[in-house]
Amino acid sequence: MKLAEALALRKDHQKRLQQLKDRILRNCLIQEGEMPSEDPSELMREYDGICGILADLVARINRANLSNPVGRFANLADALFNRNLQRQRHEVYAAVATQASAQQFRQTRSEIKTVSIVRAVEVQEIADDAAKAAREIDVQIQQANWLIDVE
Repeated sequence: MKLAEALALRKDHQKRLQQLKDRILRNCLIQEGEMPSEDPSELMREYDGICGILADLVARINRANLSNPVGRFANLADALFNRNLQRQRHEVYAAVATQASAQQFRQTRSEIKTVSIVRAVEVQEIADDAAKAAREIDVQIQQANWLIDVE
């Protein structure tokens, strides 16, 4: 199985666990004398079974992430971390640029005037560079996801 397939399967299992949780909670309390629409014990057994499958799958994904180099990174885990770091940098610097370039509207001259102490253009360039770096790393990650086999 390719890593991309394993990631999709992981997402499906996580969604299934959430659905089972909701069904268990809906059926664990009933009015006296009534029957639950589903047996919570059976649902919990199914939940535990999927937890075991998911634990094995995640361990296999993690091993694949740690044992395969991607681009200039030692492994896929490093690439994922760096992509997320670049996304975070972009978010912060874009917010700073937006704040620094905000127009101030004063009603009277007696209102306090604020001025930006950072150059919005320079900060926006940093944000743009971080976004570009994140996109480039993401392309490498997506490519690796379809090339790497999961044991």
